[in-house]
Amino acid sequence: MRPGGAPHRLAPGAAAKGRKPGGHNAKKHRAPEGRHISTKTFMSYTTCYYHVIFHTLHNVPAIDTQHEETLYKYIWGLCQNKGVFLHQVGGTQNHLHLLVDLPPQLSLADFVKILKVSTNHWLKGNQLFPLFAGWASGYAGLSYAKEDIPNIINYIKNQKQHHCTISWEEELRLLFDKHGIKLNEDYFRKDWLE
Repeated sequence: MRPGGAPHRLAPGAAAKGRKPGGHNAKKHRAPEGRHISTKTFMSYTTCYYHVIFHTLHNVPAIDTQHEETLYKYIWGLCQNKGVFLHQVGGTQNHLHLLVDLPPQLSLADFVKILKVSTNHWLKGNQLFPLFAGWASGYAGLSYAKEDIPNIINYIKNQKQHHCTISWEEELRLLFDKHGIKLNEDYFRKDWLE
């Protein structure tokens, strides 16, 4: 047992109770044709860089610029706790941008759910953000390569200046178009702009 009473789980293919790696359970871990999964490998090596964007319910300007750093510190701590490398967080009064590198065991959807539920609870219980009523249901998760990271970090850092010349809708349309995302106009307007 691990500290706290949680049972220790062995990696797929690991020896347990006298079973040899690759034994009768090997069929459960078969690789796609032409690939080989080593039953002795216990470490995965991945990089999953995501630019995550989400906004407040009804785009209410609820993230007070005087107190946004306290929210960003909370998000940093949450990411650290989940093994997520947070490269940058920023935004405006009605939306957030994060650049993260996710660990292999955490999907983008699970990360965003954890992030939104946790920050929702924290913001609603914090007197510094009295206008916050919740997050809208949608999010964007745009993938990038390592060489794109400095540009995305600067993009997120400069959100306030960026929105002096471009609207929220224009920003989203440009980002989605750049990534080949086809918009459903009804959903886009209802969930992202209203």
